[in-house]
Amino acid sequence: MAEASWPDPADGRVVNERQYELLSARHCDDGLYWQPGDPAPVYADGTGGLVVHVRANLFGCVRGFGWTSGDSETVLAIGANNSGSTRTDRVVLRLDRSDWTVRLAVKQGVTSPGDLTRDAGDTGVWETHVAWVTVPNAASSILANQVVSRPTAVGSRIRPQHSADRDPKPHLGQVAYDSDTGRWVGWNGLQWVTIWQDLTAQATLSPTTNWRTAGPCWVRRTAQGLVQVNLNLIRQNVSFFGGTAEGSPLTQVPAAYRPQGYIAYGHAHVTPDNQVRVRVETDGVVWADNPTKTVTTGRALRFTFVYAP
Repeated sequence: MAEASWPDPADGRVVNERQYELLSARHCDDGLYWQPGDPAPVYADGTGGLVVHVRANLFGCVRGFGWTSGDSETVLAIGANNSGSTRTDRVVLRLDRSDWTVRLAVKQGVTSPGDLTRDAGDTGVWETHVAWVTVPNAASSILANQVVSRPTAVGSRIRPQHSADRDPKPHLGQVAYDSDTGRWVGWNGLQWVTIWQDLTAQATLSPTTNWRTAGPCWVRRTAQGLVQVNLNLIRQNVSFFGGTAEGSPLTQVPAAYRPQGYIAYGHAHVTPDNQVRVRVETDGVVWADNPTKTVTTGRALRFTFVYAP
């Protein structure tokens, strides 16, 4: 078979339904435009007999075909249960390729609900989950607690971003990759949280002006996800006078190891009998300061400092 593409000017740019499905199936995830915390799309209240209610103004997508419930509530009929045992039905949103429509449907189960039907060819149906309905034996109505409507929701694409300039309007459950830190992060409705990061990474640290290395200088992650900074430095060129506003910068840790939204503080010893406070700023700069004493040239500062990123 020869290659083809669509829309094709040679065919008048006509796209049939199957071509549209293949083109659009990945443009929109299957499911409802819904998120946890929204009203249940399908519910029951014991009225109307063996029915469940479908809320108005719902929107969804199956294989790129859009769907709406319309501007008024409707009902779905639930089949009678005379089996002698409780039955579980499944409400689905279904694309039917016989007429290329998307509609809600009730799939009657037995003691457990049936699986979703997903025909991959040019014919058949493709379904996505919307709700469970428990149907007791000889039931005459469906009660509120017999419907669990947690539909498959249309999600959001994973995108690369900078940790200091993340999506300002994320969707619940949105996942992104912080390209500058190597973190996979997710939005939980309140804040971005780290999903995964490399816990074996290590980087060498270089001292700033007026300090030189006197041993290994590195930053790495521990197996528990903490950050460990190890510095072996000697003061050179000029003394470090106590009481300065900021202190003396020692080094800068890479973005992947920096504290997020807070300053990490620690303590270190300077030979022979001096002390300094250590802090790691959100920009990764590691500072040492002493409010009263001077750190003279030739003095060694050695410490290992652990903090949560």
